[in-house]
Amino acid sequence: YTPYVTNTPEDENFRCSIIAQTIDYEEVMFPGEEFEAGFTIENRGKAYWSDAGIDIVYVSGEKMHRVESPVDLSQDVPPTGNVSFSISMRAPSSPGYYSAYWTLQGDPGTFCPLSVRIKVE
Repeated sequence: YTPYVTNTPEDENFRCSIIAQTIDYEEVMFPGEEFEAGFTIENRGKAYWSDAGIDIVYVSGEKMHRVESPVDLSQDVPPTGNVSFSISMRAPSSPGYYSAYWTLQGDPGTFCPLSVRIKVE
């Protein structure tokens, strides 16, 4: 996995870097297999992320998640701080490629896009 930086050009207060992701791109899953899509994110902006003010929100793609959206951020995250979380998911029952897209959302709107892409065999 290669970390990457996502930017919100309109607001440099809310930026992030994806440090780690537990599901590899096009990781192979069995039909109906349950899995955790884990992420570690660094706050690369100038703003403090409050667990009460920032949510993890499903945006689009295959609805593989087994939790309600939005999901609360698990802790406060100061600038240069990290937060880790996972989203419980289940692979679809039919073979094929599937993607799901999530983002962080708060007062500035959405920022820090996250994605999971799997292959069901």
